[in-house]
Amino acid sequence: AYLSLRWFVPGQFYNLSGWDNPRYAELVARLGAETAAGERVKLAIEAQKLAVEDAWGVWLAQGRNSIIYNSYVDIGRPWPDGFLTPWTMDKRV
Repeated sequence: AYLSLRWFVPGQFYNLSGWDNPRYAELVARLGAETAAGERVKLAIEAQKLAVEDAWGVWLAQGRNSIIYNSYVDIGRPWPDGFLTPWTMDKRV
């Protein structure tokens, strides 16, 4: 849960909506440092509840993509995680 929860921490480049909740950021930081499994679960649930209360949208799944392209397409500049950024793609001449 920690990996997906940290996407919505203020200042994180994945936080495309710009959502900013200081309590959420605090909980996620504590979650990243916590070693006790039971406490990690409590922190994750509390952070998720805050996100749901403030949510402008709801994630249903976090999928994996396979990318196929040909030499006529310049795939542009991917994000650091490897995901493509369609707005930087172009057709090669």
